[in-house]
Amino acid sequence: MEIVPNEWLPEYLLPNAGKRERSIADRFVDDWGNGVYKVVLRQKSPLISKFLKYWKQSETVLEFAARFKRVHLLMRDSSKTILVDESDVKQLPQEIQNRSHSKDRYLLELAYSGADRTIVTTDRNLKESLSKACGVSVCLLEEFLRDHCKN
Repeated sequence: MEIVPNEWLPEYLLPNAGKRERSIADRFVDDWGNGVYKVVLRQKSPLISKFLKYWKQSETVLEFAARFKRVHLLMRDSSKTILVDESDVKQLPQEIQNRSHSKDRYLLELAYSGADRTIVTTDRNLKESLSKACGVSVCLLEEFLRDHCKN
């Protein structure tokens, strides 16, 4: 299974994230590391930018710096992560572009550029708007963890 997460992941890794969010991030990262699924990332994306920014901000807190480093290592592991170059991103059909918000388009493009990819989000509005309009699988994080993860 290939999944496309939106920006919740770096936010859930932060020192000021709630205990529940950190626990969810740990579970997600553990399953990712254990090969339950592959994560699909676009090399130039809001998620990568946010991840790098937050990692830099958290590097003085060793526990959190270690969490970011682990995710960074997973991102670089081709058996766990698919890093998509800009040249490999498929153009969305015009009807899908018209129905999507520009800030979320990179997620759609990643999902659309490969077979059987699921967008995993915490944004209910994003799920509702994309799953109805685009024929792309979109799952809320809680649903994804409940239905697809081992723990």
